[in-house]
Amino acid sequence: MEITPSHRKGISVALTSLDEMLCVVEGWAKGREAHGVLYRERNALSLRRREQLLTEVTRIRLLLKPLLDILGLEGRAESAADDIWGMCAALRAHLMELESGPLRRYGPVSSQLGTLMDSYLPRLLEGVDRISRLVSQERGNPPARR
Repeated sequence: MEITPSHRKGISVALTSLDEMLCVVEGWAKGREAHGVLYRERNALSLRRREQLLTEVTRIRLLLKPLLDILGLEGRAESAADDIWGMCAALRAHLMELESGPLRRYGPVSSQLGTLMDSYLPRLLEGVDRISRLVSQERGNPPARR
């Protein structure tokens, strides 16, 4: 079957995104529920719904497998180090907006709020930077192919 590199790339990106979504759905169906300080996940899916979701994930993956072979597509493996590093880089920009100066764009900042945020922010950024450094040495390792 003839397929141009542009078609192969577009199809591959879309189908990889589908498979990534299936991984997330599978995690929820298997009971995933994270509990942070501010971020929490609530998984109230019934056992029956979880089973139905897992069945559908399996059905879709059974469709994907021969399609990948027919089109000669290769999957990609997400590197934990790259994913963590990328989240840290993106989050750093958001955290910088919490300094008292940038916060003024939402209106006047009380001196107490400014002092509080300006005192906590450097420590939060240092923590994010430490996480980023912890994984930076493992970045760039060639991803395993599926």
